[in-house]
Amino acid sequence: MPTERPDLYNTFQVLKERHSVPDLEVLPFGVRYMYGTDKDLFKDYLGCEYNGHLYIWHGTTDPGVEATRQKEGGAAHLVLGFHPEIWRVRYHAQSVPTFTHLALCQPGKSPIKIWRDSNRNYKYDHGEPIQSSKVFYINFHRASIHILQHIGPYSYGCIVTQDKRDFDFFMNIVINSNMYKSNHNCDFSFLLLSSKEFPI
Repeated sequence: MPTERPDLYNTFQVLKERHSVPDLEVLPFGVRYMYGTDKDLFKDYLGCEYNGHLYIWHGTTDPGVEATRQKEGGAAHLVLGFHPEIWRVRYHAQSVPTFTHLALCQPGKSPIKIWRDSNRNYKYDHGEPIQSSKVFYINFHRASIHILQHIGPYSYGCIVTQDKRDFDFFMNIVINSNMYKSNHNCDFSFLLLSSKEFPI
């Protein structure tokens, strides 16, 4: 289950202000660790601010080794910063019935910003272009129903939770939020921080 971190709450508020994040009932976020991306591990933290509570759990904000090696043109990495109104509640992976599950999915109201690892070195290199689109299909979903140590095929750029139980906890918050109950087509935002900004 996710860990509640009241000790981090005030620092998180400062970071929200720095990134011009408005007050939102539900704010998913990620904390990207810049090292070890080539190890194919769930090395990052994902989280959610909800009604004055801050929850965190393990996941990845980067694509796995499989995507880095195989994706034509380079695997997509979400740009650090605030991404407003990018996702809606939809079914992820509808073409794979055994894996289909409710998640936060593109397209939302606004486009998402990414860079592509075209030289497959697992890091952003100065000059690599930033791309923006509503249809990269970079979603916020879970990995396997089993707890895996390696990302494998589960992220080609998506934000992915390692443990299904953590993701179920998060989606329960989402679907029971006032914003979703009042409008099932509402848009959810995402704040992606670096571990240098927000060490956990």
